[in-house]
Order: sequence, then structure tokens, then C-alpha cells
Amino acid sequence: GFADGQWIGLEGDMQLMARKEKFGAFGPMALRIASWLTTRWPWLHAKAASMFAHDKRAFLADKPTKDALRMMRRDARLQDQDQLLSFFAGIRDVDIWDQVSQIKQPVLVLDGQCDPVIPHEKTLRLAETLPNGRLLLYPSVGHMVVNERREDFWRDIVAWKNAIFSEGRP
Repeated sequence: GFADGQWIGLEGDMQLMARKEKFGAFGPMALRIASWLTTRWPWLHAKAASMFAHDKRAFLADKPTKDALRMMRRDARLQDQDQLLSFFAGIRDVDIWDQVSQIKQPVLVLDGQCDPVIPHEKTLRLAETLPNGRLLLYPSVGHMVVNERREDFWRDIVAWKNAIFSEGRP
């Protein structure tokens, strides 16, 4: 999904709304209203953010996630809404698939098998296209791997890093 900007689910809808392809001219206004509402009420922001998680209970119970959501709400209030709309509208035109195979550095591709944002087949394609890619799929996890399975995530990152350096790579 990040290689071609074609997201699905809520974030895909946000892209289409910013481009006026969903709800027409009302799409951008709906995004502005949703942004304003979710940055004013912590419970609504947490509920909206949890839509990206498969294990919502783990996501909402994670202490670092609670702290991050608080800071995100604060920062989102300062976000230039025109830039936000431009980002969501423009990223859908990004397509770097033809460049992915040129990335020679080791890359760890992490994904939850229940990701509601990045289509599963694109995650698999990314890992297969990267010359030194390694794929880790987390069952019963959505888009928020680090928030839903924090301990597993960091254990796997450290193990991957250690494996890279034990192979003598700089």
C-alpha cells in the first residue's frame, strides 16, 4: 500500500474524500469535520484510531499508545487542514513499485494479517520484490502491530537486527 499509495478501509476512504471521489465536494469538508471532532474528544479519537487495530482491546490498553494518542490529538489541532487534504489526495498517485527492487539494504516488512489499510497481497508483493526483504506476519493483528503486540514487535525487531549484524553486514 505504501509502495503505490492505494490504501483501503477508512484511510482509503479518506484519500477518496480528499480527492472528491467519495461524497463529491462534501468529501474534503467531511474530513475537516472528522478531524476537528476527533481532536476534541479523547474517547472519540481513541475509538477512531482503534479502527486500524484488529485487537482493539490490546490497542486501547497499551500505555504507550494512550500517551501517543494524547500527543497526536494535540498536534493534530495544529495541523494545516489544507496540507492534510493535499497529502491524502496526493499520496494515492505515488507509485514506486518499479524502484522497490533497487533497494539493496535489508528490510523487515511487518504486517498484521488483518490489516484494514494495506491490502495483504501488497505486503506479500513488497516482501517478495525487495532483494533483501524479510516478511513477518502477525496473526490476529491489524495495521497497528507495534500497538497491538508491542513485546512481540520489539523482540522481532531486535532479533532481526542481531541477525543482520551477525551476518557481517555493515
